[in-house]
Parts: sequence; C-alpha cells; structure tokens
Amino acid sequence: MFRKIKNFFSKIKRLFDYSKVIWGTVDWDYSSIFTLLQYSIQRTRISMKAGYCKHDKSKLRKMRVCELLIERILNDDYHKSIRDIEMVFGEQKNGIGKITFKYKNGKEKFDRDSKIAQDLKEHDYDLLFKIVRKHIRTWWD
Repeated sequence: MFRKIKNFFSKIKRLFDYSKVIWGTVDWDYSSIFTLLQYSIQRTRISMKAGYCKHDKSKLRKMRVCELLIERILNDDYHKSIRDIEMVFGEQKNGIGKITFKYKNGKEKFDRDSKIAQDLKEHDYDLLFKIVRKHIRTWWD
C-alpha cells in the first residue's frame, strides 16, 4: 500500500517536471520534439547514473552525446562562423526595398563556408539518429 502511494506522488512530481518543459513547446515546430527528446534522455541518464537501473559508462556517454547533439541542433549556430557577408539595404520604392549582399572575402569562400556549415548540421542529425536507433532500446536496464 505504501509503495502505491509513493509511486503516485512520484508520478505527480514527474508530471510537474515534464509540464515545465512542455509549457515552452509548440505543436507546429520540430524543435519541440527535440526539446522533449533531450529532456527525456537527460532524465533517463541521470536516473541510471543515480543507480535506479543497471548501466555502464558507455551507455551514459552515448546518452550525453545525444543531449549535446540535440543542443547543437536546437541552437542552430552552424552558420555563425560565417561572418564575411554584409546586407546592404537599398532605397525603397513603393514600400519595397532592395537588399543586396556584399561578400567581404568573396562569394566563393562564402559558398564554401556555407557548405561546410550545412554538412556539419547534417552530420549532427545523422549521428544523433544513428546513436538513438542503435542504442535506445538498451537505455532502460
């Protein structure tokens, strides 16, 4: 009987913890899926580390890598290192302005850096889902 009462309050606490995360999400943005996945992986990793179930350090490391990959995906700073572009706003006609771009180090370098940033983003997605697909079924015992 005592165990049922303890489990009930544990579930209420977990519901409250998740509600704080869910409150900041929306149904129409993929980032909400990543936010919930990241939070769930984090809670599972912390529980495993605290001894709630069997684990090895390899599982915990893989879970932490997934958390960090999701963080990078959510931050979406892949193009942040590309600073050699400047937007120039032209004169407006009929409420519509012309925007042109000035490439400080040349358009070719900008294109190359953009490709590298896009490749890094794709790599993070691929690595995240590869780890999740391969290991998620072992993250519970």
